[in-house]
Amino acid sequence: KKNRLDKPSFKRVFDTGKAIHNDDFVMLFKANHLLEHPKAGFIASLKVGKKATARNKAKRLLREAFRHYLPELKSGVEFVFIAKEKILELDTANLREIMHEELNRIKIPNFNAL
Repeated sequence: KKNRLDKPSFKRVFDTGKAIHNDDFVMLFKANHLLEHPKAGFIASLKVGKKATARNKAKRLLREAFRHYLPELKSGVEFVFIAKEKILELDTANLREIMHEELNRIKIPNFNAL
């Protein structure tokens, strides 16, 4: 829970962060050098699924994939992940691979996960 975004940070990342899009999710990010560790928020709208169970599954998948890279993300960066409909077709391993590619694209200092 210490890695979750609070409301003001969520809004700041949403309004002023940079975005990277792919078929499965949108990753918004913003550097915050005041943070000792990265923080993240996760969104799954009704477009992902009409039922709450589908939306919760999408957020769980994203949260788990992000958690895998937390030890490697040493710098203070805030993330917001927005799930897309296709994310429900993936398993955690595939999503981790995709997230790794996206995290490498933004060139986070100290990020060298496998």
